[in-house]
Amino acid sequence: MKKSLSANEALRLWVLLGQTRDLIRNAIRKELEQNNVTSRQAGVLMVLQANTERLTPAEISRQLFREPHTISAVLKRMEKQGWLTRQKDLKKKNMIRVALTEEGRKLYFKTSNRKAISKIFLCLSEEEVTQLSSCLDKLKRRGMKEIGMKRDTFFSP
Repeated sequence: MKKSLSANEALRLWVLLGQTRDLIRNAIRKELEQNNVTSRQAGVLMVLQANTERLTPAEISRQLFREPHTISAVLKRMEKQGWLTRQKDLKKKNMIRVALTEEGRKLYFKTSNRKAISKIFLCLSEEEVTQLSSCLDKLKRRGMKEIGMKRDTFFSP
């Protein structure tokens, strides 16, 4: 039988999850700064590398849970740095498609081996990793249901 969760217990778990995410994000940010890459830019690199098709800015924003205007600004900066191209779709002239350049692909591989993540997760046993993954997946799916998302549009690196 499932035990009910009090509002205080749920809040404590939510705060703990947020603190953990923020600490891991700060460790990653510290690593990425060595290559002058922000965490948002690293996210865009990851999404573009993981997809075989050229994506629209809207598709990228959905996969990263970011507002479209935020992603558009990041894409413009990344294009200026030569990491990606934004081109009009030949079939739909008002649609933009985004792709990594060779320089962007090299940067992705240079920054994708995040040692900080590995070091942090080493404190978990294989069983704990499996349990954590299962629990986070359940929470993600319930959160998606709560906000009315019909399908999982997330990439898996």
